Amino acid sequence: MKSNFHRQTQNHTADNTPITHAETYEIRPEALELLDYWRHWRGDFVLPTRRALDPLRLRRWINNLSVVEYRADEKRFFVRLHSQFTQENLGQNMSRRYFDDTLSPTALSVVLLPYEAAMRARKPTLSVIMPQLYPNLFKRLDRFILPFTNELAPEPDAQVDRFVTWVGPAKDQSIEAIMRDTKAPKDTLDLKVIEV
Repeated sequence: MKSNFHRQTQNHTADNTPITHAETYEIRPEALELLDYWRHWRGDFVLPTRRALDPLRLRRWINNLSVVEYRADEKRFFVRLHSQFTQENLGQNMSRRYFDDTLSPTALSVVLLPYEAAMRARKPTLSVIMPQLYPNLFKRLDRFILPFTNELAPEPDAQVDRFVTWVGPAKDQSIEAIMRDTKAPKDTLDLKVIEV
């Protein structure tokens, strides 16, 4: 199923100005259903509230979900829950930990980009991540980040303070896609801000 997600590959010029290219990206149906869930709970507000974070309602996706909180007073991201699938594919359990306590500074900067983009836009983001399973063996994963707020009736200026993150296998596991991604420059990230 093709979707009109914006695929933004961001390279930066010498003066740090982003250069963005957009194209259509194919995403798994279960992630699209999660996006519909997010849209339903957002309704007419700018963001859905934390009431939507009900494990019973999210059970269809629970094995692929993580819940991440942004703690504004500390300006840090805390992983409330890290799913089994995510743990197995990324190689570590980050439940009940801060990103910056667990990740190297280089990894942290890459991990935070789609969360920061979701906070600024107050819209979901989709990014492709490539964990190394074994030497020279990689797997392409989609990381779908959905922003939420703690406010009961979000105002237009509502702030993002919570995320539901879905991680699942990318539809395209072809050798061409993996070779393209592993040879990408270090400052390149496949990041899509989803227009909803």
